[in-house]
Amino acid sequence: MMKCPDRKVLARFCDGEAVVSRDELRTHVESCARCRKRARQQDQLGMLMEAALKKRARSIVKESIPCPSAEEVALYIEGGVPLYRKKQLLQHFCACPACARAALDAAQAGGKASPPLPAALVREARAVYKRGRDDRTRE
Repeated sequence: MMKCPDRKVLARFCDGEAVVSRDELRTHVESCARCRKRARQQDQLGMLMEAALKKRARSIVKESIPCPSAEEVALYIEGGVPLYRKKQLLQHFCACPACARAALDAAQAGGKASPPLPAALVREARAVYKRGRDDRTRE
């Protein structure tokens, strides 16, 4: 039976990095309550750090690229913005689901078949929009 690994080895294992005898370590973690608990804590820490980094990155984008006006969103939908600005707006939409939702609404109101936004961003904007609507109905 394998002895409990130190925290560094367990952290590397949880991060998916190459660890000597990975199968043996996986078997040990599954059978050892102490290591299973430490692995869960490591996974939770990783998720928290990832969420914090995403949140920070989003706030930097929102601070550096201000929300576009309704007229600029309409120009974006029609394809009338320069390429450099289109890239900036896409970055902003990824960081600001409210603006992404405004672009979706503008595209749908204009009769566009599909909005010019990445599919993952569209799903996120719809989810945020739905959560906001659900929160307002509860008040």
